[in-house]
Amino acid sequence: MYVVKRADAGLSLASLRVHLAAIQAAHRLAGLALDLKDPRLAMVLEGVARTNGTRPGKRAAAAAPDALRRMLAARPGADTTLGARDRAMLLVGFGPALRGAELAALCLGDISFKQGSGLTVLVRRSKTDPRAAGQEVAVWANPVEPDFCVQTALEAWLGFRRRAGLTTAAGEAGAGLADLMRQTRHRSTDVALGCLRPTDLWRNNVTERVFRAARKDSD
Repeated sequence: MYVVKRADAGLSLASLRVHLAAIQAAHRLAGLALDLKDPRLAMVLEGVARTNGTRPGKRAAAAAPDALRRMLAARPGADTTLGARDRAMLLVGFGPALRGAELAALCLGDISFKQGSGLTVLVRRSKTDPRAAGQEVAVWANPVEPDFCVQTALEAWLGFRRRAGLTTAAGEAGAGLADLMRQTRHRSTDVALGCLRPTDLWRNNVTERVFRAARKDSD
């Protein structure tokens, strides 16, 4: 039986009830009946409770400030694109206590800076807000500790994004890589090339020069 197999695999009684509720909902959508109050199912669940107990499993340790500092210290330097991005994501996610899906769904337009205070984050949809009413959460800045300040981290990341925008525009205008690196102060050609994201694939395309040269030769 499904319940017994899942219990033997280590699923807690609370998780089993959640699974059964989902199975019942799927049956309803299919036009089928599933009675979770059936005495036989109740007996099985009671047996699981007696065998495995009803105490919930051990929860993951909370990401307290000290743990967050260790995570930040393990990331690349704040002067790199990857490091700036990771610091911004960790600190923006920590302040409003965002779940992973909520952080992934966050847009730049959902964040507003408040001078002298910090920033606000608009959580458009969450597990507890399935109808997307949205909720705005305030997060204080921590300027006395820049390495642990959400506003500092986000502004640093936005600085890299603005630099990438300049690089893209200059690249589309025909600027050479050496000129771009001198202006943006990139030391790595790989990083500089990664910022070149031309929207027009036809601009400065090498095949155009090849075929034009071939056409001249044939004339």
